[in-house]
Amino acid sequence: MRPASVVDRLISELPEDIEAERWKSELEGLEQKIRRLEPVNWPQFRNMKSNSQRKVYLDAQLTDLSTALETLEGAIRKIDRETRQRFKDTFDRVNAGDRSSFRARSVEVRPIWN
Repeated sequence: MRPASVVDRLISELPEDIEAERWKSELEGLEQKIRRLEPVNWPQFRNMKSNSQRKVYLDAQLTDLSTALETLEGAIRKIDRETRQRFKDTFDRVNAGDRSSFRARSVEVRPIWN
């Protein structure tokens, strides 16, 4: 069935008090809009669906990796704090215990971070 014959048939079925010309022009406008949608590129449509699913998967991975990175950075900061404190404690103990031998040589050991 041709689109023009469909339009003519619909117009003939409309009630008398309806403005046929207005409806005819509106239908023609809709037909033009529908024609502009053609042709649908179905392979690209399927590809878009696949890409959308991949994006969801990659977004979930990004979230997981971001969380893991935050956890790792926190652990590194904690290890760094604890290591610095242990080193300082050990350094202070060594420095306090060997102070007499260092004084004899006129050398005082100080941590570099103070």
